[in-house]
Amino acid sequence: MTAQIEGTVTQHVTEALLDPTARAGRLTGKVALVTGAAGNLGGWIVRHFLSEGATVVLTGRDRTRIESARAA
Repeated sequence: MTAQIEGTVTQHVTEALLDPTARAGRLTGKVALVTGAAGNLGGWIVRHFLSEGATVVLTGRDRTRIESARAA
């Protein structure tokens, strides 16, 4: 059962990543809190969530890097 669940989730994630139209607006009206938003992975998550319509709150330890990420 675990393998089946993992396979289903993996397939869903893969399809969503390959087809940008499947994601468009999926997070409209949602708010996401991203910790570590100034880092490489956090920055990618922020950009992805924004592209899907989310309102994103950025947090991190370095104020300068957070402000730079916000401006990007």
